[in-house]
Amino acid sequence: AAERRALAGGAAIPAEVQFEPSSTAHVGPLVSGRITKVSVELGDRVRRGQLLGVVASTDVSSARARLDQARARLSAAEATLQRQQQLSTEGIGAQRSLIEAEAQVGELRAEVDGLRRQLAVFGSGNAGELTLTAPLDGVVVAVHGTLGETATPDHPAFIVTDPTKVWVRGNVPELELARVQPGSAA
Repeated sequence: AAERRALAGGAAIPAEVQFEPSSTAHVGPLVSGRITKVSVELGDRVRRGQLLGVVASTDVSSARARLDQARARLSAAEATLQRQQQLSTEGIGAQRSLIEAEAQVGELRAEVDGLRRQLAVFGSGNAGELTLTAPLDGVVVAVHGTLGETATPDHPAFIVTDPTKVWVRGNVPELELARVQPGSAA
């Protein structure tokens, strides 16, 4: 626990208080897009899962369109499979056609599931939007995005941290190394 008091002896070392890295989250989209909503301000307290902002992405729109197309193809393939099963039961249809229809349905189900999972990983909302949410309880210590600005995966739009966990990182001069030992009071 940090407290204010006079220290006697020891070495005076320049130091910096930093947020603990494991309690700090850099939040940004997994794909590029344009920021359409900013729901928090610098210094706001947030809860895990709380909306920070929304990003509109053409990559997500494309994935959603591919999902809709795959669902339509799956529906048609399921109807074909049902017909082939009916024909096979009546002894009219070829076994090969039934096997091909089953394979087509299996492939399309896998494609639909894959696209659904991809959109879930992106954090996709509706109509090609990505929702950026707080991954932990804490305080917003940086907002690097404004309405209309482009957000990219390599630059976080928001930084959220738990301010109750900090590090004090000191730079010990070489001449003072002998006076500083692991476990010493600081």
